[in-house]
Amino acid sequence: MLDIWFGEIELTTLVLLLTLFVVLPVQIFLCFRVKHLFARLLPVLLLSALLLICIAAGMTHSGWDTLGYTLLATLTGLMLLPCGIVWGIWAIVQSYKKK
Repeated sequence: MLDIWFGEIELTTLVLLLTLFVVLPVQIFLCFRVKHLFARLLPVLLLSALLLICIAAGMTHSGWDTLGYTLLATLTGLMLLPCGIVWGIWAIVQSYKKK
């Protein structure tokens, strides 16, 4: 599908593995075990900042650099997706706990 290589490393596979084995478990742990809201939002804030940086860099550069920053922004956005899913699951669990 998206075979993007950086030297010997395939970025698409790296981002997928990083999302499944780092971002998703960390976000699940933070949502269900940590009480402080800022700590729970930390992965979302960091990934959102990285996404905005990639978008801004893509808009200020020209040529092939724009395509590279667009692909990095897309991969970063895909890393944000599990965070949103975990927050949705957390909200559903919290609403059932209140009943």
